[in-house]
Formats: sequence, structure tokens, C-alpha cells
Amino acid sequence: MTNLFQGKVGEAYTKEQLNEIYKEADGRYANKIPPGYRDNAKPGNEKYGDYIIWQQLKEHAKTQGKPLIFVTDDKKDDWWWVHEGKTIGPRPEIRRDMYEYAKVKFYMYQSERFIEYARNLFNLNQQETQKAIDEVREVKEAQSNEAGFSSTMLRRLALRKAVSEQTAILLSQIEVDTLAFIKGEQPAPTGSVAVFDIKRELRNKGLTDLGISLAIDNLLKKDFIALHEEPGEFDSYWACRVTQKGTEWLLRNQHRFALYHQSNETHTGISGESGDLNEDDIPF
Repeated sequence: MTNLFQGKVGEAYTKEQLNEIYKEADGRYANKIPPGYRDNAKPGNEKYGDYIIWQQLKEHAKTQGKPLIFVTDDKKDDWWWVHEGKTIGPRPEIRRDMYEYAKVKFYMYQSERFIEYARNLFNLNQQETQKAIDEVREVKEAQSNEAGFSSTMLRRLALRKAVSEQTAILLSQIEVDTLAFIKGEQPAPTGSVAVFDIKRELRNKGLTDLGISLAIDNLLKKDFIALHEEPGEFDSYWACRVTQKGTEWLLRNQHRFALYHQSNETHTGISGESGDLNEDDIPF
């Protein structure tokens, strides 16, 4: 479990910083300013847990300068805007607080809803995402029954998460198109395609040189392709091949691609899908 969070946890606050946060939280709680005030009756410093999380989220968003998504199964109305029994979204005060502090938008989802959005948007593997949703339900059930987590449950959840991280990797549309093109042109599992051929053909498909270069860089970082130098007739050149990891991803997601030639086809992208994803297509 420790390995899953390696490099993903921020620095701890100092005692002095915590004291300042506690003082700020007390003032907000007294005026019912969200989030966290619903925990005001908890003993000692336990009541500050939600507000510490909120302060960390704001600081992270300000550092990154990007919109922030918070996934939580906390259902208290000092986080959520509830109207006539229906949860609408995060409290407006919370969104405003985030924007005033970090100048970015703030989105909040419960775990199951977030996974469903991601599955539909990125065409993730149905079986693997359902396992993730089942995990969330197991955790909720354990918490509601005050059963806690046994070591066996923790090991099972850690194993499932590790498997899901390997199978539900997200790619941008340009990365998908680039990966599919390389695989389609690769003469054999151990063969490769020259980088200048990749750029020339994808440029003809409407991709820019910058987009292609970034896609190749990202696919290399994700170990979906490998880059190596090939000997040429007069000089060596750089070439790419799809790795085993990249091939496995393509096999799991082959439903996304046009595998047969179609007559009178219209241009719908290399992968057969209609258009590229853009920011407006993302629901969170």
C-alpha cells in the first residue's frame, strides 16, 4: 500500500503552521463557513481534519495553476450543496474560496460517480472499472458497518489498485492516434517505424509537429513505445516500436479502432472515433 502513494503525498505542516490553521478554522467554524464546521463537535484537533485537507488542496492548486478535482465520499453538507434532498455539487462558497485563493476552478465528485465519468469519457475497460466501483462499495460498506479494514481487505484493495493502474491508463486522442499508427505500420512485433515517417504520415492526417512530438514523448514516458537508433544506407536514423505494454493496451481497447476498411468513409480520426477530445468534452 505504501508504494501506491510513493511521491503522491505532500509535505506535512509544521507545528506552527498547524496552529495558524487551527486558529483560522475556529473563526470559520464559528461563522459556519465551509468546509469542516460540521466536525466542530469532535474532540481535540480531530475537528480540524477536513479544513486541513481543504487548505492543502488550495495550496496544491495554487502551486500547479490548474483546475482541481477532489474525489471524496464525505457526504456532509459543509462540503456539498444539497437542495430538497438532492446533491447538486460542491458548496458555492467552496468554489469561490478556491478561485479567490488559487485562481482555478474546483470540481468535486463522489468516488463511484467519478469512475463512471472517466469510464464513459475515455472508453476505459468495463471490467476493470467495475472492479474499481466494487472496491468503493466495499469500503463504504465496511465504514457503514464500523467494521474497519482487516489486513486481508487492505491487501486485496492494494492488489486491485495496482492491477487497475496498469490496465486503465489514460491516453489523449493524439497519443491514441500516434500509437495506433505506429502499430499499424510496424512490420513485425520486433520491427520499428522511422520517426520521420511517423511525422510525415501523421502530419498528412492533420496533426501538427508539436502535437506529434509531445505524443511521442508521452508514450515514451508511459513505456508504450520504445525509441532506438537504426542503421541506414548512408546514415543512422531514429525509429519507434510499440512495446508489449503498448500492445496490451491496444488489445484491451481495440473496440475503439476501425479494424476494417469502409467505403465512402468520412474522416473521423485515425482511431475511427469522431473528432479529438478537447477541454469542453471533459465533464470534470
